[in-house]
Amino acid sequence: MGKKILENKLGKKIFAKKIRARKILRRSIWSAVNSEVARYRIRKREGLERIGKISTSPLPQFTPDTIRIESVTAMLIFDTRFNPTIEVNVRMVCGHGLFASVPSGAPPGSKLWQEVREAIDFVNTIISPALKGKDPKQQAVIDKIMVQKLEEIRNQNGSGTLKFGASAIFAVSLAVCKAAGFIQDLPLYGRIATLAGIKKLILPVPVWNVINVGSHPENKLSMRELTILPIGASSFEDAIRINWEIYSCLMDLIWRKYREIAHKGYEGGFAPKIQNVKEGLELLKKAISRLGHTEKVVIGVDAAASEFYGLDKSYHPNFTGENNGCSQRVSGDALNDFYNTLVNDYSIASIEDPFDKDDWESYSKLTAEIGQKVQILGDEFLVTDPKRIKQAINEKTCNTLLLKVKHLRSVTETIKAVKMVKQAGWGVIVASHGSGETDDTFVGQLAVGVGACQIKAGASCNSERESIYIELRAIECIERNVCGDVYAGPAFDTLLPE
Repeated sequence: MGKKILENKLGKKIFAKKIRARKILRRSIWSAVNSEVARYRIRKREGLERIGKISTSPLPQFTPDTIRIESVTAMLIFDTRFNPTIEVNVRMVCGHGLFASVPSGAPPGSKLWQEVREAIDFVNTIISPALKGKDPKQQAVIDKIMVQKLEEIRNQNGSGTLKFGASAIFAVSLAVCKAAGFIQDLPLYGRIATLAGIKKLILPVPVWNVINVGSHPENKLSMRELTILPIGASSFEDAIRINWEIYSCLMDLIWRKYREIAHKGYEGGFAPKIQNVKEGLELLKKAISRLGHTEKVVIGVDAAASEFYGLDKSYHPNFTGENNGCSQRVSGDALNDFYNTLVNDYSIASIEDPFDKDDWESYSKLTAEIGQKVQILGDEFLVTDPKRIKQAINEKTCNTLLLKVKHLRSVTETIKAVKMVKQAGWGVIVASHGSGETDDTFVGQLAVGVGACQIKAGASCNSERESIYIELRAIECIERNVCGDVYAGPAFDTLLPE
């Protein structure tokens, strides 16, 4: 008996020592984490000051000679998908260097490495000498020079042999824009807004994709993704909260219904073993109503119809879940009727790429029928090509332009495209996801700068995307103090007037 008491006392002492050791370890870990966070914030603040996002000290005295471009240097980095892409440093004579990086925007593979290396060589050997001595504030002149150099290379080698895309010069254009903002003591969004003539800034509605095609073998969703748009939120911060609540609730519903951990696609949306689009919409509708956000959130669909468009010029969507929809063949008119049904049954407010990129007739018909209450987005349909945009405006084939980073060539051309669709009464969405991300959070500032009322940067599933939303929240705090309420909200499908 005495032996047991002694063992119990000894056990309690050992347990108490373990508890104390754990507390000490926990304190030391938290101390290390807090000190590292403090160091990170200092580095982050120094970085923000360096690129002109905030200014806590007086600007150096610039002269016309010291602000000119001295060199442009490109190097290889990796995006969030670990695909190679380029980062550009535009260095001025005064010694300040401004960095910019963009996603590769291309599918992974051995050819991608070759394309990025050629893009780096193009920037270092052709663009850099051409821009030396130029004034960063002359954005249109610099962008025109780069586009001309790119076209010269294409004409010499043939467009089919040109391996790298326009992202090479877009990174340079972006870095030049940052340099001009640094000189003028403007953040990037402020510099872009000045170039675009936007007088009142607005915070875009964050569009999150929450259900999409994934690697799950039983996922038979033919359409690419289902999205949520918190247009009824009171602020950008409130919009992020609503999106995150729905995202978390959806995870719980997927577990309860399918008894599996929710698989995720490339863009962070869940990829459960749903059999058709309507099943996914019912799941999403249940999550929204359970949280009481029915009046605050609308649903969007990214059909990506070119992916199930056959050589016989018919569509092979998955309506029933049988054989992944391959046995079904429907016409553009039948698919049109299906979209009308979705809009009526699930209050769909946005449809992206509803038909194949060459099916102009079906686009025109759908826009005429539901274009007054639903935004019809052109992504792969328009690819931010001025010629296709102009034709789409004339033929009234859609009513919203999706600006995707991988389609952009320069800041100047981007602003021109926005102005073109704005004059036609279209809406604009700036999108980054679909291309991976880098640690350059320019996408949020680009959306604010051009006056886009929506940003499609994907669900908050990695630190790069979180940085975009954190930066937009910071912009909201700054601009709200200056011009009051700045969240787009119900005006999600329009652009603010200048």
